[in-house]
Amino acid sequence: METKKDNLVLINDYHTHSVFSHGVGTVLDNAIVAKEKGLNELGICEHGPRHASGLKNADDFKKLKQACIEAENQTGVKVLCGIESNVLDKNGNCDFKDKIESLDYVAVGMHCKVKTKPSFFWYLFFRRKIFPNTKKQIKKNTQVILNVIEKNKKYVDIFTHPTRQFKTDIVKVAKAMKEADILFELNTRSCNITEDEIKKIAETGVKFIIGSDAHRPSRVGELTEKVEPLLKHIDKSQIVTKIEPKLLKLKNMEN
Repeated sequence: METKKDNLVLINDYHTHSVFSHGVGTVLDNAIVAKEKGLNELGICEHGPRHASGLKNADDFKKLKQACIEAENQTGVKVLCGIESNVLDKNGNCDFKDKIESLDYVAVGMHCKVKTKPSFFWYLFFRRKIFPNTKKQIKKNTQVILNVIEKNKKYVDIFTHPTRQFKTDIVKVAKAMKEADILFELNTRSCNITEDEIKKIAETGVKFIIGSDAHRPSRVGELTEKVEPLLKHIDKSQIVTKIEPKLLKLKNMEN
């Protein structure tokens, strides 16, 4: 991280949104701000097709990829084309695998505004709110996340805001992320992790990444008070600032 004008900003930010989904700025707008703040790399990480605001088809992602290339050419900031994929069911299926041609990297996260089976819709919207903290429900929630990790570990680099949607055995989840080489995101927009929790999570050895989840250009690269106090409990070696996308490695192996 770097300090500029007394505000902490990130070196790279791989979780930003644009007008391609429900952000308010263009890809170029995000890249311009990234350059102004001294970022080296920027990820445009748009929602998958099952999200209410997601990109709907492969052509949309091709257009996003082209916008990333153009923004990189105009600003000199490396701009990666990513997806924030949605979890579709309790078995861990996600909505990215037919979109990988245009993608540079894959993130996955739990979201509520997702078109999915009625049973999982019920699970996301109601059951987790009616019985949010019972041991039985936490166990079920944890298993959903573990299924996502196991089924998609070949492709996924980042699990976005892993504590936001419902309560899990977060230590067990963090251990699984470590084994799967998936980064645990500290989301500067919606992080709800306590200092006691982050100590236990960090003890698993999982690697972290900080993402702004910016929905407007001004927030690109921003590190907020929701995350900053947690960092003193994490060894610097556990904080990843530059990703090496699994997807790009797989594509290079195929060529």
